[in-house]
Amino acid sequence: MLKKQQKCKITPPFWMTLDHLDQLYKNQSAANDLINLNNPQFFEVSYIILNKSPDDLDNPTKLRNLIDRIKDVRQMMILKKLRNNVGFFINHATTY
Repeated sequence: MLKKQQKCKITPPFWMTLDHLDQLYKNQSAANDLINLNNPQFFEVSYIILNKSPDDLDNPTKLRNLIDRIKDVRQMMILKKLRNNVGFFINHATTY
C-alpha cells in the first residue's frame, strides 16, 4: 500500500544483486548438488520484489534473467537426480 502511494522504497536483500546472483549461478552450475540460496523462500521473495518494486532495483531485467537461470539449473539438476533414482529403482526392483 505504501509502495503504491510512493511513500516508501523497498530495499532488496543483500543476495539480490547482480554480482551475488551471478556468482550464485556460476556456483550452482558447477556444483553436483543443490547449494544453499541464503533464504528458504529465495524465489518467492525475488519474484515479489521484482513484480512489486522493479523501480527500486538496479537493472531488474538482468536480475530476473539471472534468477530464472538459477531456477532452471536447479530444476534440471533435480530432474536428472529423479530420473537416475527412478531408473535405479526400475533396474533393481524385485518381483514379489
